[in-house]
Amino acid sequence: MLLKELLSGLVDQGITIPVSMRYHPSWTQEVPALSTNSQMISDGALFIGMPGTRVDGGDFWESAIA
Repeated sequence: MLLKELLSGLVDQGITIPVSMRYHPSWTQEVPALSTNSQMISDGALFIGMPGTRVDGGDFWESAIA
C-alpha cells in the first residue's frame, strides 16, 4: 500500500496532514509493512511509536531509522 493511502484514513478521521507532506517523495512510496517494534523493523516498513505503560515507543524512532 502507498503511504498516501495509509494516511488517507487519518484525513477521514479529521487529522490534518501538512500540504508539504503531499509533495515529499515518500508520499508515493510503497509501504510493505508496519511495525511498532523498532528492533524488528524491515527496510521500507513504517514504524509507529506507540505510548506504553513503561516507555514511549516514539522515543525509539532513531533506532527504527538505523
